[in-house]
Amino acid sequence: MKLEKTIYSITIAGMAALTAFAGPPSALAADAATPPSGNPTATQPAPGTAPPASTPGGAAAPATPAPPANPPAPGVVAVVNGQNITRDQLVDFLLKRYGSSALDQLVDQQVLEQAAAKQGVTVTPQDLDLEYQAYRLSAPTPQIFDDYEKRVGKATIMENLRPRVIYEKIGEKLVTINPSDLDEVRASHILIKPEPATDEAGRAKADAAAKAKAEEVLAEVKKPGADFAALAKKYSQDPGSAARGGDLDFFGKGQMVPPFEAAAFAAKVGDIVGPIKSDFGYHIIKVTDRRDASKLSPAELQSKRSQLILRTANEPIRQWIDRQKKDAQVAKFPQEMTASAK
Repeated sequence: MKLEKTIYSITIAGMAALTAFAGPPSALAADAATPPSGNPTATQPAPGTAPPASTPGGAAAPATPAPPANPPAPGVVAVVNGQNITRDQLVDFLLKRYGSSALDQLVDQQVLEQAAAKQGVTVTPQDLDLEYQAYRLSAPTPQIFDDYEKRVGKATIMENLRPRVIYEKIGEKLVTINPSDLDEVRASHILIKPEPATDEAGRAKADAAAKAKAEEVLAEVKKPGADFAALAKKYSQDPGSAARGGDLDFFGKGQMVPPFEAAAFAAKVGDIVGPIKSDFGYHIIKVTDRRDASKLSPAELQSKRSQLILRTANEPIRQWIDRQKKDAQVAKFPQEMTASAK
């Protein structure tokens, strides 16, 4: 069971308009975190280091000639066993395979830029830098982000972030984001799920049994000296958090199912509330910490704002973009893509 609606899952599942412009942010972690093949416990050589001087059998490894510093002729992008691959060949390859989808993305981006400009939306270097810092924070680790940046280049990242900034600024015009909406709480929970049933009477009986069990567990949790984490490991039916003593870490508004979120944000640190019913079952919730958004760094605050806008304004923004695309006058000449590559 998963309560959280992560920003990546929302982007992938519900934000076709945004992914058409900038691509899903999850591509960063998925691509950069791919482990090397072979023995996962083996020590990997550092990037750029030379291979061992000998093979396992003891024979000297054949010398590998260093690649030339400059192409043998203008327009050559690679040489394979003496055979040149030219820039024109590369362009032709890319246009034949990806030209249509790439053109659609460029058209969509142009529509977005033009429509946003009519709404007074501008993107400053400061906007891009703050979004870059927030995007960096979204990576699983700084090293993963650094490796990704080395591979694609910061300029490419900044170029891809520009439509994202525009998207968020349009969202800010369509929904209201209050400072308190960016606050976070940390909570642990114990989930009691009703047993599956095939008919209404069976479901009602299972629901009543789950609620009664949750009330029993709540009484045990509230006993003096009770260890909530130990009881979560014992009783909780949420495999994602039970092993961690029920801990869900920090979460903001819009990341949990509404009944759970409302109860958690209404409670004080140390409070134990429940049973709270959601689509998953009955929850016993303990709030363990709160984090005031005003204490976050500018990059952290921007990251939270971005996530909240993408959660709450996704549908209005998508509808707005669809209207702009419908009203736009677009003429495409796909035959010119092939002609330009020759």
